[in-house]
Amino acid sequence: MYIKCNHYFCKPCFKEYFEYHINSSGTVFLIKCPDKDCEQKIYEQEIRILLREDTFKKFKKLRLNYEVSRSKNKKFCPYPECDGVAEK
Repeated sequence: MYIKCNHYFCKPCFKEYFEYHINSSGTVFLIKCPDKDCEQKIYEQEIRILLREDTFKKFKKLRLNYEVSRSKNKKFCPYPECDGVAEK
């Protein structure tokens, strides 16, 4: 499998790399190419094709949490059991 920067990695290594970011480091907002000298961002659709549904849902939730925490105009809905985002 390759990404837009044309670096190639096998699917199991890519999958492990993504799962590490999601399950261990929690750094999901800007996942870059695994090549240490490359700054190419890996896009959501590239991540989606390798992950199980539950892992991808966790990825999306972590990304949303990050996005809302960094925004001055977004907050999570205070209604219990709701995961929606309210904008000012």
